[in-house]
Amino acid sequence: MLKIPAATRTAASILSILLALQAPGAAMALNIARIVPLSTGVSAPIVLPSNLILPNSALSPLQVYSLSPMTMAPMTITNPITSVETVAMGMTHEVTKAIQELGSVSRASSGDVRSFGGKIQDILTGETGHGLTSARDVAVGGANAGSTQQNTPRKPPTSVQKLMLQTLFQVASIYMNHYAPIAWKQTQMGVDLKKEYQQAHDKILGKSDITNRQFQVIMADFVAATRDYHASIQFASTERATLPVTIVKAEGKYYLGYINRKALPRLKFPFRVGDEVVEFGGKPVEQAVNDLNSVPNRAQTDARLSERRLTARSRRSGMEVPQGDIVLTIKGADGAAKDAALTWKYTAEAVPLDIPVRDGGLDTESTPGHVPTIESNFKDAFRKVLRKIIPNMAHPRAEEFKAVAKDNADNGFTIGGKNSFVPALGKIIWQLPPKMADQIPFKAYIYQNEQGQNIGYIRVSDFSGDEQAAMLFAQLIAAFEKKTDGLVFDQVNNPGGNLLFMYALLSMLTDKPLVVPKHRLIVDENDALQAAAILQQLADSGSHEAEESVLGEDMAGMGNNPKETMADVSRYAQFILDELKAGRRLTDATALLGIEKIAPNTRVRYTKPLVVLVNELDFSCADFLPAILQDNKRATIFGVNTSGSGGSVKGVELLNQQGITGVNYTWTFAQRPGGQPIENLGITPDVAYEITAADLRTNFNGYAAALNAVLAKLMPGRVRRSSRSAEDDDHLPDDKIKKAQRRRK
Repeated sequence: MLKIPAATRTAASILSILLALQAPGAAMALNIARIVPLSTGVSAPIVLPSNLILPNSALSPLQVYSLSPMTMAPMTITNPITSVETVAMGMTHEVTKAIQELGSVSRASSGDVRSFGGKIQDILTGETGHGLTSARDVAVGGANAGSTQQNTPRKPPTSVQKLMLQTLFQVASIYMNHYAPIAWKQTQMGVDLKKEYQQAHDKILGKSDITNRQFQVIMADFVAATRDYHASIQFASTERATLPVTIVKAEGKYYLGYINRKALPRLKFPFRVGDEVVEFGGKPVEQAVNDLNSVPNRAQTDARLSERRLTARSRRSGMEVPQGDIVLTIKGADGAAKDAALTWKYTAEAVPLDIPVRDGGLDTESTPGHVPTIESNFKDAFRKVLRKIIPNMAHPRAEEFKAVAKDNADNGFTIGGKNSFVPALGKIIWQLPPKMADQIPFKAYIYQNEQGQNIGYIRVSDFSGDEQAAMLFAQLIAAFEKKTDGLVFDQVNNPGGNLLFMYALLSMLTDKPLVVPKHRLIVDENDALQAAAILQQLADSGSHEAEESVLGEDMAGMGNNPKETMADVSRYAQFILDELKAGRRLTDATALLGIEKIAPNTRVRYTKPLVVLVNELDFSCADFLPAILQDNKRATIFGVNTSGSGGSVKGVELLNQQGITGVNYTWTFAQRPGGQPIENLGITPDVAYEITAADLRTNFNGYAAALNAVLAKLMPGRVRRSSRSAEDDDHLPDDKIKKAQRRRK
């Protein structure tokens, strides 16, 4: 007697039911669309429950039952029976064809029979032919119900599609399982990741000849649907293009904000900064900007990011990259609109595209993670483990932003640029020597306002610094404390960075402890492993060696008491273990790394009035620094609402064949001391100021005047200084900065 595999027996059992239902007079009150997909572990035919009654005539509305042995729940549909008959007939045709292709069962190999059983199962569960996707649309009155498309068999997924679906599942799983603000996004922003996943899934299956680039666009859209500036997916690509201008919106219109005069000399491009741009590539600029923003988040930040995309595009983020010429329509000084053709500076793709995939034949939608290893040397081991729990608080494209900024050093609108659009705020009476200024990460000077007061200015373009950078900052702040009546902290267009470096800078801007936001964390067994490793190593080594290990480069200049720091880290590690043990994968609120307050630096403290400049392109750490200073009433925040990137970020590398280099997601959800989230809300300035068209035409004179007016109110009782230069007083510590700079190298 021939032994038929279980999958074949199961499929045959379902098939016999299906064929019987098509006999004259047979009942058709059967929901073919709800046949439950079978696993390969099924070892016996499905037996219909004895209490199942198949009516001899249609009910109105029709009661439809599932063939699942576990559930027999009725559902109401409105489709005519003939539609179900059509689907059943189509499925029967596919099964008959498969039987004919197999030939004699007695002569077939066991592998052929297993393949046949799997094929029958695929037909009945919707993977091929008149499958359940089509049947479901007919049975429940889907958007395409009754169309001729329902009778068109869907081809089996190709190897490329199968691997793309696996990658999609991996990425979706990251956000479903490890994304901290998912509940907030659902309730506040209407985000439905399950729906987005299904749409992406269908798009992949809907195009049998899908390319990697088309898949990358689908993935980029899926991640963007989170409405989260921290959520990001990057692709292996060198293709990018830029234009030698920047376009900026002010007062409802778009203007030239920057012109690269090396590429566009006046004779070639007779327009000026502040001239209005009317059209971009034949479209009104507003439309061109909106076309580059598919998923709305914070309107002001979206608009600024799309402005940047107008003239700087990279395939790494999934964007289409243009080349050739594009025409801008610009109103010149005479008010007449004129066309100007610009050429994209194009960098071609160097990464090979659409290489045939290697299919190992494993139909799975997940990939095992990596198990962390513990080093034998305590110092290396402790730092390695500590780095895994030190939160990253930078925009995922921060390095890309900074590379663009470096190539356009004089463009004050780039993200992460050392120079911002903020002009010289008054008569400069001291600044860093040029050679030194070029080599340190900060821009700094002292200027004198109209009242004769000395005011310091320091530009922090990002928070990715280290211990040496913190030392340089300390030298500047020590000098400013002695020589100035107030300080401007410029962090506009800041992509964020290292939480601890930000804390180090904050410790030098206060003489009182600063309470910080608390976070709810998504924790898993891997986090618990790292936490347990920290506690074990602390127990094995004693505190002294641990203190030496934790302080230094990993703490990025944090000047807290070593014993207190170790106590904070230990408490944080124990918290992670306790929360997971209590069954909470989304933890209660806690301070990151156990640091509930930032203690004033033991050596350097700025105590005078402080104003922090913010705008729509401040992300992550650049959301948190003004939040902390505002919550502790330490500074006045001036400018435009920040982006609202309200958590810390984790990155994941995926093994894939579609050119994905990494995925980033938000793994903590921050709340300010009053309970207000930062995510999607950002920081509202104490003094609001949006740039104007006049600012663009006059080098931001209006911006400078408004800022100085705020400073004057903050320093009314301070002694008027003479007009002599800062160098006439105690000499600024240029020599000390040089020494710190040499140590940094």
